[in-house]
Amino acid sequence: IAESLSGLRELPGRCQAITTDDWNVAHASPKMLLDVAGSPQRAEFVLQAIGKQTRAGQAGVIPMNARVRAGAAKRPKIWCVLAVSNRDDDATLARYGRLLETMADHCVLTCEPGCKERFLSLSHSVLDGVEECAIIRLVADQERAVSWAAHAANPHDTVVVLGGVDRGSAQTQRQDLQRLQDLMRGLQRDVSGVVAKPSPQPLKLYQPDS
Repeated sequence: IAESLSGLRELPGRCQAITTDDWNVAHASPKMLLDVAGSPQRAEFVLQAIGKQTRAGQAGVIPMNARVRAGAAKRPKIWCVLAVSNRDDDATLARYGRLLETMADHCVLTCEPGCKERFLSLSHSVLDGVEECAIIRLVADQERAVSWAAHAANPHDTVVVLGGVDRGSAQTQRQDLQRLQDLMRGLQRDVSGVVAKPSPQPLKLYQPDS
């Protein structure tokens, strides 16, 4: 098991970068990362790592026009879409709220697909840990929440999707991960505005009658 794991470049659902082979799409859409999270500690680790990468990338960029004044270029921002669930108690939810407010530039709160009936009460517990409640956008449907963040972000921003995966069994976890991966890849092409090229038609061979 250890040998097999050492050969993996990344673990599905663990700071997983959702990428595309289309260069035009990649450069015209925000970066997207997926993490199953599962706890405030894990969410904090992910947001800290992304924050460091964002700041390091910004420091390494040299403006092409030297006359551009400092701060004129837009700073890359972090858009966090956090999905809470019925498994989270009030203290955990409030801590999530504090993390969203202090570690992300834009916050979208949603829930796992099976928890929509309790979304309002779960949201209230999250907002208990927030000082300025207006900064957090509430969207009950997880796919709509991810879509809104992807369309609102700029190409140099990062959209990180935390949680929203049913970890009740290995099968449900794989299904939810695949659902989110497919959604995020589709959104990359959608927000980029790049039209997929049609597949070339196969050539027909001319065979004269004998």
